Amino acid sequence: MSVVDPSGYIPQLVVYATFNIFAACGLVALLTVTLIVQGFTANPSLVNLEIIFIISSSTSSALIWTGHARDTHPPFGLCLFNAAATMSNTPLMAGAALALVLKVWGIGMGIWHPRLTPLTEWATWTPFLLLFPFISAIPLFLAGIVMGLEHRDQVFRGSPFYCVVNLDTPQTTSSILGAAFTLTSLVLAAWTSVNLIKTRQRAGRGRFTEDPGSVSPVFATRVLLFSFFVGAAFVSGIVALTSEFDAVIPDIVVASCGVGAFFIFASAKPILQFVFCRGDHRKNHVPSSLTWGSEPITPQEFTLASMTIIHTGKQPSTPGTGSFGQGIQITRVKETLDEEGKPYRWSSL
Repeated sequence: MSVVDPSGYIPQLVVYATFNIFAACGLVALLTVTLIVQGFTANPSLVNLEIIFIISSSTSSALIWTGHARDTHPPFGLCLFNAAATMSNTPLMAGAALALVLKVWGIGMGIWHPRLTPLTEWATWTPFLLLFPFISAIPLFLAGIVMGLEHRDQVFRGSPFYCVVNLDTPQTTSSILGAAFTLTSLVLAAWTSVNLIKTRQRAGRGRFTEDPGSVSPVFATRVLLFSFFVGAAFVSGIVALTSEFDAVIPDIVVASCGVGAFFIFASAKPILQFVFCRGDHRKNHVPSSLTWGSEPITPQEFTLASMTIIHTGKQPSTPGTGSFGQGIQITRVKETLDEEGKPYRWSSL
């Protein structure tokens, strides 16, 4: 591999820079709005993903931010940092996407297949999901720094967009981790998508059946859409890493992941309402007098999923198993927060 002169790739460099700068700035704004709107109810895995994509978009374009975008021989320290960061960003971004998909998959599987609850509870443990992307990326970043210092002649501008550490071991490790995380993410996303489609079809036929427990269906759809988008992008990225670093199209596709993440998750209703200063004027279809406390409940009628349930005025049993009227039994009731931070219940017979 030889040094690449970026002056011959100015149009591609402009596109690459635009994607990364937009992603970094846009995701900073999205993260800020998310924390303002949702506060402590924000999904930790989603917040973690936004932070990771801010880091990856910024470090991958470090030569651009520092004014060395057109330098064939940037300063060694900057070049080494950029090379190690770009190399570790592959498993970092793929791991963040996998963690978010794993959260949705685990919660859904805990409802669809209750016997797997011990496994899914471990898989959706928040500290594990938050740390998982960094467990592989940080050691790879440090290895790139150390090996680059030991082999200074192998650190150079090997791509029109970034520097490289031209050593097989770290580059191969980065590719393998990125491929493994991406493949797993796509499998889990496809698995979850099939179950969601089957569930909605049954509900559409009037069968009141199980739904994914603690994740809003709209949010789940966003996550699944994002996972397939990232999968396509990382396939291109792995092709770039295993072929030639001057294959510019795959790098541009990978850079677009941050842009895709911004538009997919910024389209959430509470985010749009905050940006355009519009309140939520939806009416609450569940009467406010309906509570699960110890006081008697007056007769009420409300709709849950596609079924109308008539409450007889009797004292309800505790959530988990509750009787409504005659012959209607709810065996699983879970309360959670939707993507707008509002409580709602998913139930199954």
